[in-house]
Amino acid sequence: MAALFLLVAGCGEEIPPQTGIPVAQASDGPAPPAAEPPPVAEFRTLTGSDPVPMPFDPYVIPMDGMAELALAVEQAAYDCMHERGRTGWEKGMIRNWSPHDFNESPFYPYLDPARAAEKGYPRTSLDPELVEKASVRPSRAATADELAAYNGPDGCHESARKRIYDPPQLDVDVRALITDAKLSAARDTRFIQAVESWRICMGRRGFAYQDPRLPAMNPAWESRTEDQPAGKEERRTARADAECQAASNVAGVYATLRAAYERRSLDANRDRLGPSREVTRRWLANAHAILS
Repeated sequence: MAALFLLVAGCGEEIPPQTGIPVAQASDGPAPPAAEPPPVAEFRTLTGSDPVPMPFDPYVIPMDGMAELALAVEQAAYDCMHERGRTGWEKGMIRNWSPHDFNESPFYPYLDPARAAEKGYPRTSLDPELVEKASVRPSRAATADELAAYNGPDGCHESARKRIYDPPQLDVDVRALITDAKLSAARDTRFIQAVESWRICMGRRGFAYQDPRLPAMNPAWESRTEDQPAGKEERRTARADAECQAASNVAGVYATLRAAYERRSLDANRDRLGPSREVTRRWLANAHAILS
């Protein structure tokens, strides 16, 4: 399972470098003792693919907000370069984000058996506006002089970030706390038991996958686009996968545990979450003003 944790940690949760959230660093000191897993009275059962409400939802910057921050940095840097006389600077000469960076990953989403049998694994839908913006390519590469004006402590990239990230940092990064909760849920023995039940179910149907995230990542169909129909083997696999997940309640157990870990983390960080939320609201207002 260790290799899986390394894999899932990067799915939809990495903050793009150009929008990296500045967070106050904790002081050095001994690591706190490992906490007992949070108690759960009852595991929920999911019957649809709608997002499951989570404790951190009111505090986290949504992905469309993260995209707005990235676009605002790009726009502010562009304005800065032109103001400093680099009027040949084009958007996209330096771009550290892609539309894929702004998709949420629940790690273990609900998979509908009937839809899986008919259409295979669901494809990720990208924001068409972001796809269009990302498709714009500069007519040439940046010159050495332009790169020097863009980078560096007093460069336009840093100047752009200062316009948006004011105040300059958060006390706590909610997305990092969410990722911690997701990974804690995936490591929880109660979830591991659900995965083992799913694995046995899949084995009885002739599949050797070791984790519910892996069938959808099969290279034979992972790159299939939304407008391409799923093949027979993908549909067969997806149907078995969905039915075994339903029998093992994989998505329900995972969502319940993730919520429990988020609640515990929220309680531990409550004093810092309110002020951090106000800061992120100001960041988004700054970004919106730049893009208006």
